[in-house]
Amino acid sequence: MPADANTACTTEIGTNTYERIRLAYDDTDSLDELSYTYSDGTTTTLTMVEPAAATGAANEVIVYASEDAWYDATKTATDGKTVTENQIIFIKGTGELILGKDIAHTLRQNEANIDLSYTKTGFEEGEARPEYYYDCKMKTPDMADAVEYTKEEQKINFVISTGIEFPANTEASEVLDTSIGRDIGELIDIVQTAIDAHDKVDKIEQMMQQEQYSDKDSQKILQGYLDAANKEADYADDNLQKTYSQYETNFQGYLSKVSLAHSNVGCLQKRLELTKTRVENQRDNVEDLKTENDNREISDIIIDYTAAYNAYTASLTAASKVEKQTLLDYI
Repeated sequence: MPADANTACTTEIGTNTYERIRLAYDDTDSLDELSYTYSDGTTTTLTMVEPAAATGAANEVIVYASEDAWYDATKTATDGKTVTENQIIFIKGTGELILGKDIAHTLRQNEANIDLSYTKTGFEEGEARPEYYYDCKMKTPDMADAVEYTKEEQKINFVISTGIEFPANTEASEVLDTSIGRDIGELIDIVQTAIDAHDKVDKIEQMMQQEQYSDKDSQKILQGYLDAANKEADYADDNLQKTYSQYETNFQGYLSKVSLAHSNVGCLQKRLELTKTRVENQRDNVEDLKTENDNREISDIIIDYTAAYNAYTASLTAASKVEKQTLLDYI
């Protein structure tokens, strides 16, 4: 058994709760710019620093490569906190900004608008293409200069009737949220963490049944490990339950957006069908009038023309007589 086994027996498992801002992607290379603007127009630009260069200034963002690097750097903190009240941590591996309690409260209270940019190399299959969602730049190894994309509406409208335009497309950003993939990934990680925690409990219990660890001291040490493992498993189960409940609500929201987009397509289709029916009816009416005119007898046409001509000339005669009347005609 390890020399510090007795110390492990008394280890307590604690948790801390922090606010976070999750980027659209994980496995980022760097956080390049970060600033926030309060509702009164005041803007603060933050500086990214490595942990060794951190001074504790309020405008610093401490950058860690991964969660493990962050935990390792802060696990010796005497207050048990991995983020102080006014500290901001950025984890490149998970693509997350971790906010201390006070700075998170200040940003929320002042309705801050946060602007940031970051660099990511490579995208996995199934990840949302950033140019559909954000202003971004794309550069491949064989390109001399990056291609810049500006997020803008790309509506495609067709004229289906006089003065009537028909929207023919729905943009990806209106239907699919970039948070869907992140939520799924986190759920998988949390489930796997719970599985690993229970596997650890099972392995320790199996060790306690083995002959080589049957002595009193080994059993005491293993019992300490088992207690810690059970706490870890309980925490993992509780975290899984809470996260699943929260993300179930999230996915209901995602599903609602998809359903809304689907309903919108149905409404547009119905509108197009109604317009098509109206235009077909108008065409039928014109064809009926044309057919009626083309099939008339010449004698009927002459009679109708003569009657209309006589009525026209009579109206002209009556009008001319009215104009010739003067005041002397009535004296």
